[in-house]
Amino acid sequence: MMKFLLVICDGAADWPIESLGNKTIFEATETPHLDWIASHGKMGLLKTIPEGMKPGSECANMTIMGYNPETDLTGRGPLEAISANVPLEDTDIAFRCNLITIENNMIKDYSAGHISTPEGKYLIKILQENLGEQGIEFYPGVQYRHILKLSGEMYSERIITTPPHDVLDKPYKDYLPKPQDNGNKNAEKTTNKIIELIEKSNSVLTSSEINQNRKSEGKNIASHIWPWSGGKKPKIQPFKEKHGLEGSVISAVDLILAWELLQD
Repeated sequence: MMKFLLVICDGAADWPIESLGNKTIFEATETPHLDWIASHGKMGLLKTIPEGMKPGSECANMTIMGYNPETDLTGRGPLEAISANVPLEDTDIAFRCNLITIENNMIKDYSAGHISTPEGKYLIKILQENLGEQGIEFYPGVQYRHILKLSGEMYSERIITTPPHDVLDKPYKDYLPKPQDNGNKNAEKTTNKIIELIEKSNSVLTSSEINQNRKSEGKNIASHIWPWSGGKKPKIQPFKEKHGLEGSVISAVDLILAWELLQD
C-alpha cells in the first residue's frame, strides 16, 4: 500500500528579522531536505478555506484531512475537547479557553507569555474550584490552551466570539461575546455567563502564587480566561472509517487528533 507523508509548515512564513538581513527564519536557515522535496516534486496551490469562512487552523486542517468545513465544522472548541478526552454529550458546548494577559483593559498577550503546561494546568484547577458549578466545567489542555464546557440545553452555541490573537493591543471589552440572533434568550444567557466568567477569572488568577511569581520575574501573567470558537460535538466519521487509512500525528497542538478519536 502506498504511504503518504503530509508536512504542514504552519507559521513558517514568519516576519523579517533585521539581524538576519531582513530575512525570515525560514529564509535564513538551511533546509536541504525541504529543498530536495521541492526540486523533485510538483508545485501547486490548495485552497483550504472555503469562501465566507474565517481562516483558522481548525478550518484549514479539516479541509486538509478530507472533510468539508462548511458542513462538518462546529467549532474549534469541540475538536480540542475530543482530543483532550473531555466527555461531550450532544447538548454540551465546548469552547477553546485561552489563558491570556489583559493589561490596562487591552489584550496584551493571547498566550499569557506562552505559559508552561504545569502552570496552566494548575491555574485551570483553581478556576474549576472557584468558578466551576453545575453545567460549567474547566478542563486542562496544553500551555495556554484549555477547554470550557457548558452543559445542558440552557446554553446556546449561537454566539459570536473572537480569537484573542486577532485583537492584540485592542480593548478587550470591544470583543466580548455577543448573541448571533436578536431575541435568542439562551444565547443571551450564554454570553452573559461567559462574560461573567471572564471578569471573575481575574481575581482568581492574579491572586495565585504562580502569577505572583511570574509577575516578580517580569513575565506576562495569566490575568483572564478567554473562551472562543465554541460548538457542539460534530457528527462526522472518524478518519480511519472515512478514508480507510491509518496513521500517526506529530504536532505542537492536539487539534488534529480529534478526527481519529471521533466516534459515531
